[in-house]
Amino acid sequence: MVRTCSRAPPGSTPSSSDAPVRAPHLAAGKSIAVKTGVAAPPGGLVDRNGKTLDAPSLTPLLSSLADAVPATAAGASVVITDDAGRDRPEHLFTIDGPGSAPPLKLTIDAGLQAAAEAAVRTQSRNGTRPASLVAIEPSTGHILALAVASIAATVQNGTFRQPVLIPGLPQQPPARTLSAGTLKGLRSMMSRTARSGTAAPAMTGLNGDIGAKTCTAEIDGRPDNSWFTSYRDNLAVAAEVEGGDHGIDASAPAAAAVLALGNG
Repeated sequence: MVRTCSRAPPGSTPSSSDAPVRAPHLAAGKSIAVKTGVAAPPGGLVDRNGKTLDAPSLTPLLSSLADAVPATAAGASVVITDDAGRDRPEHLFTIDGPGSAPPLKLTIDAGLQAAAEAAVRTQSRNGTRPASLVAIEPSTGHILALAVASIAATVQNGTFRQPVLIPGLPQQPPARTLSAGTLKGLRSMMSRTARSGTAAPAMTGLNGDIGAKTCTAEIDGRPDNSWFTSYRDNLAVAAEVEGGDHGIDASAPAAAAVLALGNG
């Protein structure tokens, strides 16, 4: 519910219904409103098993995921709005503060997240070069550790599933699926690369259904970027390290460290 009161334009005659509202920024074309549904930020993050997540790379998610807080934690405040909808509402004061929001449950797995952050920290040389990694559960599209493993996940599962971070969110269906011939060829190539090709040094010792592809991204005048995408059973991992040289040199060890934990 929103109740508004607009300031009369200059030169107009206020009617008896015009309330004597005083606010420094309540100019013509602005309205003052009571805005309900003001949610508190999530009260922390927990993983898919309810375990508290204490990971530096996840901290920025708290404010960006505020809209996912249950409505029971909502409050109300007074704001100034732009009648044309061009500007964001300006908060004046709170009428009813939002209650304490419960922790927000993510699809992240705490163990895999810890391994991913440790691997990226090592391969980025403690943050001196950009690096990222993501692990996805191919059967569901759930993001188990943060960074773009959709390619490997599609090859492993046979169907693209839009990655999601909050359980139960709708997933956009793929426009098309891989043909049986293409899927067979990709699986064969990635399996061969993982077992006896360029990815073998990193994938050695990993059992189950494995596949991988190494890549080196060449950039004029700068060190090559290291890129690696892989899967092991129902876990797909991709990693990139800028300036990391060949895929097997920096990204592969980071991805392999997460694959070694598995998705059990």
